[in-house]
Amino acid sequence: MKTLRQFATLVITAVTFLTVPDALRAAEPISISETQTDAQVSGTLPNSRAGLMTLGSLGGLNEVTIGAVPSVGLSGNFGDNYWQEDFYTLDAFLPWNVNPGTDYFYGEVGVSLTEEGRAVGNIGAGYAYYLANLDRLLRMGSYFTLDGQYERTRASWSLRAESLGKYVDVLSGIQIITTDSDDVVGRGLTGQEGFSGNNYLLQGLIVQETAFHNADIEVGGPLPYLGDYGISAYAKGYYMLNTQADLDSLGFGFRSEWSLTEDVIFNVNYTKDDIFDHSTWFNIAVSTPDGAPRNFLRPISTRERFSKRVHRTGRIPTKVEQRQFSTPLLNPKTGTPYIFAHLDPNATGNGTGTFENPYNNIDAMVAANEAGGGAGIHAFYVRPRTDGTSTNLTLLAPPERPLALRPNQMLLGSNIDQTIDIMPSVFSPTGTYTISALDAGLAAPVLMNGSANPNAIVYASRGNLISGFTFDGGGVHDGVRLHS
Repeated sequence: MKTLRQFATLVITAVTFLTVPDALRAAEPISISETQTDAQVSGTLPNSRAGLMTLGSLGGLNEVTIGAVPSVGLSGNFGDNYWQEDFYTLDAFLPWNVNPGTDYFYGEVGVSLTEEGRAVGNIGAGYAYYLANLDRLLRMGSYFTLDGQYERTRASWSLRAESLGKYVDVLSGIQIITTDSDDVVGRGLTGQEGFSGNNYLLQGLIVQETAFHNADIEVGGPLPYLGDYGISAYAKGYYMLNTQADLDSLGFGFRSEWSLTEDVIFNVNYTKDDIFDHSTWFNIAVSTPDGAPRNFLRPISTRERFSKRVHRTGRIPTKVEQRQFSTPLLNPKTGTPYIFAHLDPNATGNGTGTFENPYNNIDAMVAANEAGGGAGIHAFYVRPRTDGTSTNLTLLAPPERPLALRPNQMLLGSNIDQTIDIMPSVFSPTGTYTISALDAGLAAPVLMNGSANPNAIVYASRGNLISGFTFDGGGVHDGVRLHS
C-alpha cells in the first residue's frame, strides 16, 4: 500500500499548487457604479471566500454577504496513531444557508481507505451560528461512523462542538461505541504446547481488539508572533473508557496546526495515556479551493472558516493486542484439567510424579494410585527404557500386585502419539486432542510382574484406555486382566 500513500501525496501536492486562478472562475466581470453615495454591484460574483466580502468602490465600501459554500476535501493521516494503519479520506462539506453569513445547517459525508484497503464511512449533520459582535463561529454536529479497519467492524455515534474565534478556539466532543467493543478476534496455538507439572498445557496467542468510548476537549489558538504566519497550537485533555474490559484512562496531548493556504492545512498531533502510551501522527488536508490561494502562511479569519469541516478524525480508537495464554487440556468426564502421573524408568531418583520430577519405578506409581490421591489421577504417562529392557518397569514390591486402574483412567506409552477425549474448544471442536510422542523411535515400554504366582500386570476396569505398551508375562502372568 506504499504506492497508495505516494499516489495520495502526489494528488494532495497537485491540488495545492495547481489551483485555477480567480479570473477563470468568474462568469462575468463585476462593475461598480460611480455614484459617490450608493455604489452598487452588478454582474456575477466570482467564487469567493465564505463570509463577508468587501469591495472597494468610488462610493466607499460595499459589503457583500455570502454564506458557507460546499467543498470537497482530501486528507491523509500518517504516523503512530490510535488506528494502526495510515489512512486517506475523501469527504464533502454540504452547507445550507439559513441567513447567509449568519447561520447555516450543514451535512458531511466521507469515506476513508486504510493502507490495507479497508474502508471507513462517516456521515453527519449539524448547525452553525456566527456571532458577528464577537467574531465567533459556533458549531455543533452529530456523526455516525462505521469503522471497518479491524477484524470486527464497529459503529459509533459522536457529538462535536466548536467555538471558533480570532484568538481562542474551544473544540470538544464525545464518541460512544454502539457495537461490541471488546472482542477476541483470533487465537491459535504456538506449537509449544506440552506437559507441565501434572497438566498438559496448550500454549498460544490471542488477538484482541478493544475499542474505547472517548471524550475530549481542546483549547488553543494562534501562537504569539507565529500566529501571523498561520501557526496555531492547542492543548488537549481526554478520557477513554471500555466497560467490557474494565479499562479507562485520562490522557493529554497537543496539536500544532499550520495554515499553509486557506485550503491546505497541516497538523502535527501528540497524545499520551495509559492505554495507547505515546502516539504521534500528522495530517494534511486539502479542500477544493473557491479561488486561487490568496494567503500563504497567513491566519484564516473566522468568516473564512465557515466552509471548513468540523475538526475530527472520523475513526474509532481501537487497541489491538496479542496476548500469550496457556490452558490445560480438560477432561470431558469431570470438566476439570487432566491430571497426569509420570513415570520415567531412566530417572536416577524417585520423584513425585510430575513431568519435571517423575516416578522412576512402577511400584511407586502403583502405590500412588492406591493411596487416597489416586482417585484424582486421570492418566499415567510412561516412558520406555532407553535400553529397551523392563528395568524399573517390573512389579517387585510384595505381594507383586498388579497396577489396578480405576474407572476411566488411562495408561499411555510415550513412544507413540496418543489421541484422547477432551472438552470441545476452539482448538478442537471435535473434542479430541493428540499428544505427540515424546519418545518416537524407541520401542514401547516393557511392563512385567516379578511375582512367581500367576497373576496379571494390569487390572482393567470400565472406561480404561491402555495404549503403547509391551506386556511380558514371562509365561506366568496375563498382561491385562479385567477386574471389577
